[in-house]
Amino acid sequence: MTSRVLWIGGGVVVLLFALLSVGMFRDPYESEQEKQKTEREAIETLQRGVEGLQAPSFQLATLDGKAISLSDFRGQPMVINFWATWCRPCEQEHPNLVRAAQQFESQGVAFLGVLYDDGAERARQMLKRLGEAYPTVVDVGGKVSAEYGVTGVPETYFINANGVIVEKVALPFLEQSELDSRIVKMMQSTSEADEMSQLDERLLGEPAGEPISVDSVIYTRAQRLGKGLRCPVCRSQAVSESGSGAARIMMRQIEDLVRMGYSNHQIVTYFVDQYGDEIRLSPPKSGLGLIAWLSPFFALLVGLFVFRSMTRSQGPADTREDQGEDVFTAALLSELEEKE
Repeated sequence: MTSRVLWIGGGVVVLLFALLSVGMFRDPYESEQEKQKTEREAIETLQRGVEGLQAPSFQLATLDGKAISLSDFRGQPMVINFWATWCRPCEQEHPNLVRAAQQFESQGVAFLGVLYDDGAERARQMLKRLGEAYPTVVDVGGKVSAEYGVTGVPETYFINANGVIVEKVALPFLEQSELDSRIVKMMQSTSEADEMSQLDERLLGEPAGEPISVDSVIYTRAQRLGKGLRCPVCRSQAVSESGSGAARIMMRQIEDLVRMGYSNHQIVTYFVDQYGDEIRLSPPKSGLGLIAWLSPFFALLVGLFVFRSMTRSQGPADTREDQGEDVFTAALLSELEEKE
């Protein structure tokens, strides 16, 4: 029995060592590349995911101190460009933005620059040198940039007349035609963009319930769902607890889906379809996810089996030892009685 216990214990140790060795002997460079690829894919997915959402409202001051709100442009298609003076691609694309503003302003398109992580005086000097065709507001503290999910500059958002983000581009517009074609696409966008984008509708299907208008209900459900989903960029926190721009975008998506009447199951399935099961903070209780849920119970059963086997193997030996002690005691007592 003892040898059997040793074989079982040895097998468990070998299994644990094999699992640990996967991480110990893995190429760190390859691991870092995979991590960067995962983060890049997550950001690209979020860039697509923000399309079809209502543009977050804000009120910021221009370089001259004048207050501007997003609501000031209600009913107008709009181009919002996040930029900084220290960003070389921002400087390269600026002339194209100026020309586009001059060309499309007569057609009702509004342009707005948002200064990202930079100083107002440096921005004034740069615009004085390069030219200015539309106002720039200063995002002190980066709150608005975080609400929009900005991950770097330049980033440009194309918002239709209904206040819906039609497209987000995280690359500089070095060709005038690329910028102009996206503005035309934005202007042609219909009121259907008030709903989720066509990609989202195809993944989600029809809402399971009626639309919800009570903000407290929407917020409570969204927070509960956000606690069960992993931030696709930081990957160490729940979406509802992470402060990253990616998490903020996902929370807005969750709130919009709840508002439209989608069920919790539909919403979770939507994000799993985009990111895979790893977007869940807890593995699913089906398929391969059962292994993660059942492994602690399996380990407990193995431990109990080993403990019981060891106890049984030691039992007879202990009994024989006790019997030997009893015989020795009886012989000693008998010898003492004879001497008396």
